[in-house]
Amino acid sequence: FTKPTAPATRWRIGITPREQPATDGRDASDALDRGCIRWLSRLLPDAIAIPIPNFDTSAQAVAFVQQLQINALVFSGGGDLRAQQRLLSIEQALLHSARHHRWPVIGICRGMQALQQLHAGEVMSIDGHVGSAHALFAPADLLHGGEPQPLNLTVNSWHSFGIRDVATGWQALAYSVDMHVEAMRHLDLPWLGLMWHPERESGGEAICDAWLADLFNPLIEQHSAYEN
Repeated sequence: FTKPTAPATRWRIGITPREQPATDGRDASDALDRGCIRWLSRLLPDAIAIPIPNFDTSAQAVAFVQQLQINALVFSGGGDLRAQQRLLSIEQALLHSARHHRWPVIGICRGMQALQQLHAGEVMSIDGHVGSAHALFAPADLLHGGEPQPLNLTVNSWHSFGIRDVATGWQALAYSVDMHVEAMRHLDLPWLGLMWHPERESGGEAICDAWLADLFNPLIEQHSAYEN
Protein backbone atom coordinates (compact mmCIF):
# COMPACT_ATOMS: atom_id res chain seq x y z
CA PHE A 1 0.00 0.00 0.00
CA THR A 2 1.34 3.42 -1.00
CA LYS A 3 -0.30 6.39 0.70
CA PRO A 4 -1.78 8.77 -1.90
CA THR A 5 -0.08 12.14 -2.14
CA ALA A 6 -1.40 15.43 -3.42
CA PRO A 7 -0.87 16.45 -7.04
CA ALA A 8 0.73 19.76 -7.95
CA THR A 9 -2.71 21.29 -7.50
CA ARG A 10 -3.68 20.33 -3.94
CA TRP A 11 -6.71 18.20 -3.28
CA ARG A 12 -9.51 20.45 -2.05
CA ILE A 13 -12.02 17.96 -0.68
CA GLY A 14 -15.58 19.15 -0.21
CA ILE A 15 -17.40 17.30 2.59
CA THR A 16 -21.16 17.29 2.96
CA PRO A 17 -22.14 17.34 6.67
CA ARG A 18 -25.20 15.75 8.21
CA GLU A 19 -28.20 18.00 8.78
CA GLN A 20 -29.46 18.44 12.36
CA PRO A 21 -33.15 19.45 12.27
CA ALA A 22 -34.39 22.38 14.32
CA THR A 23 -35.89 21.68 17.74
CA ASP A 24 -37.78 23.88 20.20
CA GLY A 25 -34.54 25.08 21.75
CA ARG A 26 -32.15 24.95 18.78
CA ASP A 27 -32.04 26.16 15.19
CA ALA A 28 -31.23 23.74 12.38
CA SER A 29 -27.50 23.11 12.09
CA ASP A 30 -24.88 21.14 10.17
CA ALA A 31 -22.66 18.56 11.88
CA LEU A 32 -19.46 16.81 10.80
CA ASP A 33 -17.64 14.11 12.78
CA ARG A 34 -14.17 15.30 13.75
CA GLY A 35 -12.97 11.79 12.94
CA CYS A 36 -13.78 12.37 9.27
CA ILE A 37 -11.29 15.23 9.07
CA ARG A 38 -8.65 13.21 10.94
CA TRP A 39 -9.21 10.24 8.61
CA LEU A 40 -8.80 12.34 5.48
CA SER A 41 -5.77 14.13 6.94
CA ARG A 42 -4.06 10.81 7.57
CA LEU A 43 -4.73 9.56 4.04
CA LEU A 44 -4.10 12.86 2.25
CA PRO A 45 -1.94 14.98 4.55
CA ASP A 46 -1.54 17.79 2.01
CA ALA A 47 -5.25 18.03 1.21
CA ILE A 48 -7.58 20.81 2.33
CA ALA A 49 -10.90 19.61 3.81
CA ILE A 50 -13.77 22.03 3.17
CA PRO A 51 -17.25 21.43 4.67
CA ILE A 52 -20.04 22.21 2.21
CA PRO A 53 -23.01 23.84 3.99
CA ASN A 54 -26.40 22.24 3.53
CA PHE A 55 -27.70 24.99 1.27
CA ASP A 56 -31.33 25.58 0.40
CA THR A 57 -30.76 25.04 -3.32
CA SER A 58 -28.54 22.99 -5.61
CA ALA A 59 -27.39 26.15 -7.41
CA GLN A 60 -25.96 27.54 -4.17
CA ALA A 61 -24.04 24.32 -3.51
CA VAL A 62 -22.60 24.17 -7.02
CA ALA A 63 -21.57 27.84 -6.88
CA PHE A 64 -19.84 27.24 -3.52
CA VAL A 65 -17.90 24.28 -4.92
CA GLN A 66 -16.81 26.33 -7.93
CA GLN A 67 -15.78 29.36 -5.88
CA LEU A 68 -13.72 27.24 -3.45
CA GLN A 69 -12.15 25.28 -6.35
CA ILE A 70 -13.10 21.94 -4.85
CA ASN A 71 -11.80 18.94 -6.80
CA ALA A 72 -12.96 15.94 -4.74
CA LEU A 73 -16.12 15.14 -2.76
CA VAL A 74 -17.00 13.17 0.37
CA PHE A 75 -20.65 12.49 1.23
CA SER A 76 -20.12 11.91 4.96
CA GLY A 77 -23.44 10.24 5.77
CA GLY A 78 -26.04 10.84 8.45
CA GLY A 79 -29.80 11.06 8.31
CA ASP A 80 -32.60 9.23 6.54
CA LEU A 81 -32.07 9.09 2.78
CA ARG A 82 -35.77 9.02 1.93
CA ALA A 83 -36.65 11.89 4.23
CA GLN A 84 -34.05 14.27 2.78
CA GLN A 85 -35.04 14.83 -0.83
CA ARG A 86 -33.62 18.38 -0.84
CA LEU A 87 -30.19 17.07 0.16
CA LEU A 88 -30.47 14.29 -2.40
CA SER A 89 -31.09 16.83 -5.16
CA ILE A 90 -28.05 18.83 -4.01
CA GLU A 91 -25.91 15.68 -4.05
CA GLN A 92 -27.15 14.95 -7.55
CA ALA A 93 -26.04 18.41 -8.72
CA LEU A 94 -22.64 17.99 -7.07
CA LEU A 95 -22.22 14.58 -8.71
CA HIS A 96 -22.99 16.13 -12.09
CA SER A 97 -19.99 18.43 -11.56
CA ALA A 98 -17.88 15.53 -10.28
CA ARG A 99 -18.73 13.44 -13.32
CA HIS A 100 -17.89 16.28 -15.71
CA HIS A 101 -14.50 16.90 -14.07
CA ARG A 102 -13.86 13.26 -13.07
CA TRP A 103 -13.32 14.22 -9.43
CA PRO A 104 -12.87 11.48 -6.82
CA VAL A 105 -16.06 10.87 -4.83
CA ILE A 106 -16.46 8.91 -1.59
CA GLY A 107 -19.95 8.08 -0.33
CA ILE A 108 -20.08 7.00 3.34
CA CYS A 109 -23.10 5.15 4.80
CA ARG A 110 -26.05 7.32 3.71
CA GLY A 111 -23.64 8.75 1.09
CA MET A 112 -23.25 5.31 -0.47
CA GLN A 113 -27.02 4.90 -0.45
CA ALA A 114 -27.29 8.23 -2.27
CA LEU A 115 -24.82 7.06 -4.92
CA GLN A 116 -26.89 3.94 -5.42
CA GLN A 117 -30.22 5.76 -5.64
CA LEU A 118 -28.91 8.52 -7.89
CA HIS A 119 -27.84 5.82 -10.36
CA ALA A 120 -31.34 4.28 -10.38
CA GLY A 121 -30.35 1.45 -8.02
CA GLU A 122 -32.61 0.07 -5.31
CA VAL A 123 -32.22 0.94 -1.63
CA MET A 124 -34.27 -1.11 0.83
CA SER A 125 -35.05 -1.17 4.55
CA ILE A 126 -33.04 -3.79 6.46
CA ASP A 127 -32.78 -4.98 10.06
CA GLY A 128 -29.85 -5.75 12.30
CA HIS A 129 -27.36 -3.24 10.89
CA VAL A 130 -27.61 -0.44 13.45
CA GLY A 131 -25.01 -0.42 16.22
CA SER A 132 -23.66 -3.90 15.48
CA ALA A 133 -20.19 -4.43 14.01
CA HIS A 134 -19.95 -7.32 11.56
CA ALA A 135 -17.52 -9.15 9.30
CA LEU A 136 -16.97 -8.47 5.60
CA PHE A 137 -17.05 -11.17 2.96
CA ALA A 138 -15.55 -11.44 -0.51
CA PRO A 139 -18.18 -10.74 -3.19
CA ALA A 140 -17.04 -13.35 -5.71
CA ASP A 141 -17.67 -16.23 -3.32
CA LEU A 142 -21.15 -15.02 -2.47
CA LEU A 143 -22.16 -14.26 -6.04
CA HIS A 144 -21.10 -17.69 -7.28
CA GLY A 145 -23.08 -19.56 -4.66
CA GLY A 146 -20.08 -20.84 -2.70
CA GLU A 147 -19.41 -20.62 1.00
CA PRO A 148 -18.84 -17.00 2.10
CA GLN A 149 -15.14 -16.31 2.53
CA PRO A 150 -14.38 -13.72 5.22
CA LEU A 151 -12.03 -10.87 4.46
CA ASN A 152 -10.71 -11.11 8.06
CA LEU A 153 -12.09 -7.67 8.76
CA THR A 154 -14.85 -6.38 11.04
CA VAL A 155 -16.47 -3.01 10.40
CA ASN A 156 -18.93 -0.79 12.23
CA SER A 157 -22.56 -0.62 11.09
CA TRP A 158 -25.06 2.22 11.57
CA HIS A 159 -27.53 1.99 8.69
CA SER A 160 -31.17 0.94 8.48
CA PHE A 161 -31.22 0.93 4.66
CA GLY A 162 -29.20 -1.44 2.51
CA ILE A 163 -28.33 -2.51 -1.02
CA ARG A 164 -28.82 -6.00 -2.41
CA ASP A 165 -27.64 -5.39 -6.00
CA VAL A 166 -25.45 -2.49 -7.10
CA ALA A 167 -26.72 -0.05 -9.72
CA THR A 168 -25.65 -0.33 -13.34
CA GLY A 169 -22.07 0.83 -13.78
CA TRP A 170 -20.97 -0.20 -10.29
CA GLN A 171 -19.05 -3.20 -8.90
CA ALA A 172 -19.53 -4.68 -5.42
CA LEU A 173 -16.31 -4.88 -3.37
CA ALA A 174 -17.60 -6.46 -0.16
CA TYR A 175 -20.74 -7.94 1.38
CA SER A 176 -22.14 -8.53 4.84
CA VAL A 177 -22.98 -12.09 5.84
CA ASP A 178 -26.66 -11.47 4.94
CA MET A 179 -25.55 -10.58 1.40
CA HIS A 180 -26.06 -6.82 1.48
CA VAL A 181 -23.45 -4.75 -0.32
CA GLU A 182 -21.02 -3.09 2.08
CA ALA A 183 -18.65 -1.45 -0.41
CA MET A 184 -18.79 -0.65 -4.12
CA ARG A 185 -16.86 1.26 -6.77
CA HIS A 186 -17.79 2.79 -10.09
CA LEU A 187 -16.48 0.93 -13.13
CA ASP A 188 -15.38 4.08 -14.94
CA LEU A 189 -15.25 7.04 -12.54
CA PRO A 190 -13.02 7.36 -9.43
CA TRP A 191 -16.00 6.91 -7.11
CA LEU A 192 -16.20 4.68 -4.03
CA GLY A 193 -19.07 3.78 -1.69
CA LEU A 194 -18.61 2.50 1.87
CA MET A 195 -21.61 1.48 3.96
CA TRP A 196 -19.63 1.75 7.20
CA HIS A 197 -17.87 4.78 8.67
CA PRO A 198 -14.11 4.53 8.01
CA GLU A 199 -13.42 7.43 10.37
CA ARG A 200 -14.83 5.56 13.40
CA GLU A 201 -13.71 2.55 15.43
CA SER A 202 -13.68 -0.64 13.32
CA GLY A 203 -13.33 1.52 10.23
CA GLY A 204 -11.76 -1.15 8.01
CA GLU A 205 -8.44 0.66 7.70
CA ALA A 206 -6.65 -2.39 6.27
CA ILE A 207 -8.86 -2.47 3.20
CA CYS A 208 -10.03 1.17 2.98
CA ASP A 209 -6.50 2.57 2.66
CA ALA A 210 -5.83 0.42 -0.40
CA TRP A 211 -9.14 1.37 -2.01
CA LEU A 212 -8.51 5.07 -1.40
CA ALA A 213 -5.04 4.77 -2.92
CA ASP A 214 -6.64 3.16 -5.99
CA LEU A 215 -9.03 6.11 -6.11
CA PHE A 216 -6.51 8.96 -5.91
CA ASN A 217 -3.13 7.66 -7.10
CA PRO A 218 -4.04 7.12 -10.79
CA LEU A 219 -5.27 10.72 -10.93
CA ILE A 220 -2.07 11.94 -9.30
CA GLU A 221 -0.02 10.01 -11.88
CA GLN A 222 -2.12 11.39 -14.74
CA HIS A 223 -1.67 14.91 -13.43
CA SER A 224 2.10 14.44 -13.10
CA ALA A 225 2.36 13.10 -16.65
CA TYR A 226 0.38 16.09 -17.92
CA GLU A 227 2.60 18.55 -16.03
CA ASN A 228 5.77 16.91 -17.44
